[in-house]
Amino acid sequence: MNDFLKEPTCWAVVSPDWSRCVDELQLAARDISERSHQIVYFNKNTELCCARDEFVSCVSLAGRACSQAAGALLRRMAWVLAQDVAACNVQPRAHCAAPHPPFPPLAAGSFMVLTGALVHPLRF
Repeated sequence: MNDFLKEPTCWAVVSPDWSRCVDELQLAARDISERSHQIVYFNKNTELCCARDEFVSCVSLAGRACSQAAGALLRRMAWVLAQDVAACNVQPRAHCAAPHPPFPPLAAGSFMVLTGALVHPLRF
């Protein structure tokens, strides 16, 4: 966190992109939730994990507007906030490039709650 605080203007630069990343994550979660009746559980989790991974990458790229260190720090912050989504540690990542599969309402609801926590990250 000290790395990020070294650049006092960094949050002002990164904040709009962070918000865009969160919006994209929320849209993906909503889409997965709306298709949940068409999707098997495994595919739903895979889609959520891919959306989580895309969010982490998006935030990391946004932070690089300040510096590589800021990008790495924001990536770590996003990872901590989103690490428990849909048991992603056991999901194969090769499926992320594939078309999105479906998801259960309970898991989708949990994911939507998580994305709400991501909208307002820690204030520096």
